[in-house]
Amino acid sequence: MFQTHWSFGRENFDRVRQLRRVCFVNEQGIDENEEFDAFDGISAHLFVEDSSGEPIAAGRIFPDGETTRIGRICVAPSLRGRLYDDLVLRILLYKAEGLAGNTVVTCPAEKDASFYERFGFVRAGEPFFERNALRVKLCVPRDKIVWPKECSG
Repeated sequence: MFQTHWSFGRENFDRVRQLRRVCFVNEQGIDENEEFDAFDGISAHLFVEDSSGEPIAAGRIFPDGETTRIGRICVAPSLRGRLYDDLVLRILLYKAEGLAGNTVVTCPAEKDASFYERFGFVRAGEPFFERNALRVKLCVPRDKIVWPKECSG
């Protein structure tokens, strides 16, 4: 059993911080000052917790000019492969459909691009190095979001 919750800015951010620290800082070696950035203060953070209140997945969404950005999707190491990343992305995209701006943008590690491409994201520009990984900018117009019938993590 799980529950989803939203926090805004840094309100109730401790659980999100805890999970992102495990996934991005500890596992991927991203500098903590780079992982927790100014966008956290203006983001809506989605987090999923198990029945005991432990965070198991998270992601964020925020306005960026004429676009809506999503990112920082992560899943607790012991629960990967159980489609929580798919759940988080679907909820973030659903939220994005009701926000200003015509395009949803994300910049995942290039190795993870196919996960987003299933939802209609397309590559925009050349890969670039950031936060210890080769990344790619992916975009999808809000009216072109694809809702796959089957979940795939």
